[in-house]
Amino acid sequence: MLLSAAITILMIVLALTGSESLWLTLFTAGAILMAHLSLRMCYKIEQPVVDTFHAFFFLGLACIATPWLLLLVPFFLFYLGVVMLNLTWRSFWAGFMGILLPYAAITGISIYLGNYVYFDSVRYAFTAKPMLLVIATSAYPFTYFLEYILSLSVWQIITWLTFTLIGIFGTRHFFKTRYRYKIRERLLTNIEVYDSIALWLLLLIFPQHYSSLIGGLAVSLSRLLYKRSTTWKVS
Repeated sequence: MLLSAAITILMIVLALTGSESLWLTLFTAGAILMAHLSLRMCYKIEQPVVDTFHAFFFLGLACIATPWLLLLVPFFLFYLGVVMLNLTWRSFWAGFMGILLPYAAITGISIYLGNYVYFDSVRYAFTAKPMLLVIATSAYPFTYFLEYILSLSVWQIITWLTFTLIGIFGTRHFFKTRYRYKIRERLLTNIEVYDSIALWLLLLIFPQHYSSLIGGLAVSLSRLLYKRSTTWKVS
């Protein structure tokens, strides 16, 4: 348990080295971490409503920082329905209410204060062209690709490449040694694998949201790194 916490903290610190907004990275990393922990609690329990609500609530908090993280909602529903076989109508509506609650709170506070700056930032997030769209519609895709990549700092590129290597070797090692784990741990670790891939792709498509997405990626990869370290220790 202490090793898992230490690896998670180490990964978050590594993510902070290239972040332009430390609080944004910490906020997203903490929200994604709590969402994962709550989602793991839903495995094979008779009433997953409360834990499902918590998982989607924390995911909703992360979406406040980066609205594009809403694309993870189908993944979470997939985990509940296919991986955990624990998706019911009650848990579905609990998740729906959980994802809406942070936005309802932000809306209420904005109306009360008369300040709608947050909604301007949300509109910008959804109107900003993703890198793949620019590349697909450009006559010079490689030029635009370099422009997006060069907009990142050296530390951001190094951190991203480091996380990519950790993800590749961690995923490869997990699939080679998953027979050593119990069924529960094997299924739940799949969540981190799929989440890491999804977050990495989001980071590739939306590099302008690096500071928030890199925190979520650090949390997802920390579990794979923990699995790799424990297996190496045993072997």
